[in-house]
Amino acid sequence: MPHPAVVRLSELLPPPGSGGDAVDWERIERTTGLAFPADYRELVELYGGGESDEYLSVSTPPVPGSPYGDLLGRGEPALSDRDREAEAAAAAV
Repeated sequence: MPHPAVVRLSELLPPPGSGGDAVDWERIERTTGLAFPADYRELVELYGGGESDEYLSVSTPPVPGSPYGDLLGRGEPALSDRDREAEAAAAAV
C-alpha cells in the first residue's frame, strides 16, 4: 500500500516520465546495515534522486548514472539546525 504522503506528493507534483531510480534495497541493507523507511524507498523509486527548484534535494544510495547517488558517501548525516541543537543539548547534560 503506497504511503499517503507519497500519493499526495504525486498528485501535486507528477513524477517524471522517465521514472525513478532502481535501487537494490536488499543489497544496500545487507552491505551497510542500514534499513531505509518505506516512504523514502517509494519516493526514490517514483521520482529518483534530484533537486526541486534549487530548494529541496533528494540524495539516494549509489545508482548507476545518477549524480544524486551520494547518500552513502557522506561523512556524516545531514542534520537540520534543530537536530544539531538537540544533539548539543543532550551532550551537555
